[in-house]
Amino acid sequence: AMVSLDANKAELVYNTNVTGTRLVIGGAAERGLKSIVHVSSVTALYDSAASVLDETVPVAVGATSGYGRSKAESERYVRELIEEGANIAITYPCTVLGPDDPAMSEGSQGIAIFFNQAFVLTTTGIQIIDVRDLAQIHVALLEKELSGPYMVAGHYRSWAEFGHVLERVTSRRLRKVPLPGWLLRKLGSGVDIAGKFASFDTPVTGEGVTYATRWVYADDRKVREALNYSYRSLDETMTDTIQWLAESGHIGSYWAAKLPHFSPR
Repeated sequence: AMVSLDANKAELVYNTNVTGTRLVIGGAAERGLKSIVHVSSVTALYDSAASVLDETVPVAVGATSGYGRSKAESERYVRELIEEGANIAITYPCTVLGPDDPAMSEGSQGIAIFFNQAFVLTTTGIQIIDVRDLAQIHVALLEKELSGPYMVAGHYRSWAEFGHVLERVTSRRLRKVPLPGWLLRKLGSGVDIAGKFASFDTPVTGEGVTYATRWVYADDRKVREALNYSYRSLDETMTDTIQWLAESGHIGSYWAAKLPHFSPR
């Protein structure tokens, strides 16, 4: 799948992701594979009015980005396959972080912005799943031949709490900027409008900022109980992510200098 909230790429993202799902997941189902995992996204179920996000929440209808729309449409297609008898587990990851992100996904871009520019303190918070935990969960779902929906959300922290995590693991003080959610959403809308005329490689978009300022806690106890799985600590995830970002040149070595295994280039 393509992961981008860039308005200029909306149709490309939508067509790539929906067509890809039909070819890969649909093709696997046609061939009678006994165990299939479809990696969706929490955006397929996101509802800012919900009290909690879990597997019972209906497919989202309010997504405006090509990415959000593609995940919702792919979700509906895969659910039809399950109703027809295909054995498919669907996972809904939240923000995926960890070391070695070859495409520098929007989650990694966001962390780099926090260190290179400023850490924004705003409403609600962030929910993070380590990419290594996510991979192990996918393997377990395949091996156990499980089917149906599984939220894979990880650790939730308010933005203030998350800022403390970053400061604790780096032993550095962040440059913090308090901004109300409404103002950030205005900024995101402005980026969307500007994106119609020029391409911006930024996680600051209308939909992205809505997730950031109006996040709803995602409950993933179902997958943890089904697999008897415990996530690694958020400190470990962020330590390894920050070290990789610094070693790859995405953030200054200053931020990783006090990490135990940091090797500056």
